[in-house]
Amino acid sequence: MLRQSGRASGETERALREFVRAVYSARFQGKAAERIEAALSEQERLGLTRSLRSRPAGADALSVVDYLYLGQLVSLLFSGDVQQETRTRLGSHTDIKQRLAAGVTEIAPVRNEIAHVREVAPDRLMKASVACGEVLALLRQSRPS
Repeated sequence: MLRQSGRASGETERALREFVRAVYSARFQGKAAERIEAALSEQERLGLTRSLRSRPAGADALSVVDYLYLGQLVSLLFSGDVQQETRTRLGSHTDIKQRLAAGVTEIAPVRNEIAHVREVAPDRLMKASVACGEVLALLRQSRPS
């Protein structure tokens, strides 16, 4: 079960990161990475700057997304500048932001525990697995604008 949950959370995380890249690229083209950083709070930007020190030289500018926390991704998708692009791609569900945020809230702590090779209670694994399925379903039904 742990291995399956780890794979599911990894797949979900990659899909969510790719979705953020796609939304920002569609909206801001070559300035997408700059706009992502601008959408973060000052404290988040400071943390990101520290994390980016380990980024390989010459890395794609949008690799900045790989250095963000999972929870930051949902906030980025619903920041003022890209919210409409996100909603267009995900459909007009009025609760889409809440659904994504709730899914990430279930996934993130379990993903971190798995990444740090910690024991995770079976019920939390199951909830995270269900949340992964729901988030992936939302992202898979998205359509480019």
